[in-house]
Amino acid sequence: MQRVAKALGTDPYHIRYTDGPGGAGLQSARLIPVAGGFGGGAPTADGTPEFEFSKNPRAAEAFDALSNIDPNLDVTGTLAAYRDSSDIGAYLNELEAKNKVDDMKTTFRKNLMNPPTEEQLGVLPGYVNNENGEAVPVYDQKELLEHYRSAYRMAVLERQGSIELDHSNWKIKSIGNTKLTPEQFVEEIRNRYQSAFADGVDIADKRLASGERPIGEEVPLELQRGILADRSAQKQLRDYLNSINVPEGPGQLIALNRWAYYQDGSGLHGQPDVLIDAGIAHRHILDGKATDFEDLTPPMRKQLERYYDFGADSVGGVTQRGHASISSKKPQGRRR
Repeated sequence: MQRVAKALGTDPYHIRYTDGPGGAGLQSARLIPVAGGFGGGAPTADGTPEFEFSKNPRAAEAFDALSNIDPNLDVTGTLAAYRDSSDIGAYLNELEAKNKVDDMKTTFRKNLMNPPTEEQLGVLPGYVNNENGEAVPVYDQKELLEHYRSAYRMAVLERQGSIELDHSNWKIKSIGNTKLTPEQFVEEIRNRYQSAFADGVDIADKRLASGERPIGEEVPLELQRGILADRSAQKQLRDYLNSINVPEGPGQLIALNRWAYYQDGSGLHGQPDVLIDAGIAHRHILDGKATDFEDLTPPMRKQLERYYDFGADSVGGVTQRGHASISSKKPQGRRR
């Protein structure tokens, strides 16, 4: 069975599979929207469709454009901050990475900010002996580049008023007008999303039981339950975020149902329901499922586990009955 990803109508949540010449069947899976690209991956051994992430063939070009934007033209800093979501540092050699670090320091100065020091960013050097036998510090430029990009993004968020930074270490001190700590904010979002998702499942069940088919007759009911519950939960989250003066969207502290990119710069991406990105070592993903955890299929579990490939420090599955942490099956790469 050959899998071909194709959006159905204007709804981005479905994949159509072709089953032999001229045959087509709609399966309960989810398409991550791609502009001009197709999903990849083969079915599992038992013939069930495998959850896989789509590749956007234009992602690299788009992010290259964002990385080269003139800071003087990017008034809000949003585009420069959004560029942080893909770590192209993995493809740079040390000299190129050092040049990028210097560029980031220049960007800070152009925006009337003193760039943080390596010590403030928490990046520790290694040491080598110079020609005189003296130990001199040497930094991993790729690691340094990642931290400088994150620090600049934090500075942009502080300027827009959604966070308060501790400039001694460039970490978030408080979030929103309620002055939540990052840990409190994550817990608040997790609890609110789970509660709203549970309410959304109840609402979806009543609509479907009455004979409504909001997303079409051909779409499996279990898939419709999850989509409707997530839409309801995200509306409640947006209302809460507006009330505490924390914007939602690309480059912001929190993004709902938007693209998240693999940290290897490959252009592969997924679309988690909730992404909280509060800087280095504070990146969290939540994804809603309209089923109990013990009933999750292997492809669903794999989808949740693979969110760690986006650089997440924690991944959680949310159902009508609660929240469960998903453990990573492999090392998370360079992120610290």
